[in-house]
Amino acid sequence: AAVVWWLNAVLCFQNFVLWYASPILSESLFTLLYLGAIALSVRAFTARRAVRLAAGAVVFGFGAVGLAHAAGLAGGLRHGLLCL
Repeated sequence: AAVVWWLNAVLCFQNFVLWYASPILSESLFTLLYLGAIALSVRAFTARRAVRLAAGAVVFGFGAVGLAHAAGLAGGLRHGLLCL
């Protein structure tokens, strides 16, 4: 019975590879080309000065908010994690 179960599992795996994985593998070249084209357009978008300044402002803003909350961090950790 174990041999029959094992052969069934092998056949199921082969059917999966033949029916589902082979179209994915055959289309992987087109997928890579498409993703490469998207990467080029994203790179062109992020190379603009306004986008870089906006991203820097967002990072700076998160840092400022983190520093503003840093004073109460010790008390929050003591209360939340250590239950003191």
